[in-house]
Amino acid sequence: TASVDYRLGWNPLAGTQVERTYQLINAAYRGVQDARTAVRYFRMNAAEMDNEYGIDPDKIAMFGDGTGGYVTLASATLQDYNDIILNNAGEAIESFWYDPGDGSVIPMVIEAINGDPEGKQDGFAPDGTQLCIGHYPDYSSEFNFQMNTGGAMGSAEWLDAGDVPMVSFHCPHDPFAPYTTGVVVVPTTNEPVIEATGAYDFHAIINAQEAPNNNDVFQSLELADDVSLAANALNDGMDGLYPVLNNYVDGAPSEPFDSSPWQWWDVAVVQAVDSAQGTSIAGTQLTLNPTMGPDEALPWIDIIQGYTAPRMAVAMGLTEISSGVEDVVKGETFTVYPNPTSGFTTIAFNEPAPFCSLYTMDGRIVRQWPLIGVEGSFSVDLSNLTAGTYVVQIGSESQLVSIVR
Repeated sequence: TASVDYRLGWNPLAGTQVERTYQLINAAYRGVQDARTAVRYFRMNAAEMDNEYGIDPDKIAMFGDGTGGYVTLASATLQDYNDIILNNAGEAIESFWYDPGDGSVIPMVIEAINGDPEGKQDGFAPDGTQLCIGHYPDYSSEFNFQMNTGGAMGSAEWLDAGDVPMVSFHCPHDPFAPYTTGVVVVPTTNEPVIEATGAYDFHAIINAQEAPNNNDVFQSLELADDVSLAANALNDGMDGLYPVLNNYVDGAPSEPFDSSPWQWWDVAVVQAVDSAQGTSIAGTQLTLNPTMGPDEALPWIDIIQGYTAPRMAVAMGLTEISSGVEDVVKGETFTVYPNPTSGFTTIAFNEPAPFCSLYTMDGRIVRQWPLIGVEGSFSVDLSNLTAGTYVVQIGSESQLVSIVR
């Protein structure tokens, strides 16, 4: 796995929506160029530099979180330059054209200036500034699979039959990236930027495609592991979409600003920065997102891996998986039995840990048992918990347990 960065830079405080849209679209375009250049770099390395990273150049996936999700989704759907500015009927996508001040209407991205969408060709601004340096033009930018957490598409027009299989995790209450289709706003000022299509709507488009649709490679398996069943209870039959209902009470989020529960940051470090600079970032953010931290994030990371891994594996031809696949997040350091359970449950473990925790699928901790002085195994009564799927965590490893009635 490689963590790839990309060129940053747009001004969310620009005075007009046109300016904000122009800058954001150009920033996203640069991100696509950089993501695809990274794909070609690894292929070049495999072919010309003794494959230092040990990759299979025919099996490459992209994962993106937040803004990175916008980048990976665009990288998966933009086939050529015209895809960005024209719809499937060849008509202009109006939100990506603007008046530069002379009464004309031109695209916000121009290939000769910004470079091609793959980043293979140089691009120069009118004043001679080089905006794109082409790299590795002899290699393919194609990849096999895309997963995003909290991403969105700049336009639903970008999505076509034949695009790579996709998995998405998205909070319906996300205040900054629409879950369906809506206007992206600047987090600090709530000023509008651009309309975007979120995970629910673009997965609906995929599911409406003629069979076989883009996700058929894993949808046809009808996976029935616990993580898949939990998603299926929420995604309206759209396998590949995992709606993230973290900290929901009576159908509504109790922490509406916690739309990325898999993320966390070091409170002590930010508090030190606050102390040095006279700011209150830590206090403000913890007021908005009081459950932020590894206790909330790690179970979600396990869920993300457990849901994505089998779908990615079949999409990339890494393995064959049947609909009866066993729980893919099952660990080796502890065992939960019986599973499913209706009451008393035994947890056997073979590595020391300070405690064992039980979480709901939306990341809320509901039980915690100290393990200091406990050897081998212990039993717990889960009969007073609501039926459903829960996450058992010991140390850094998690498993799912189903409670039935």
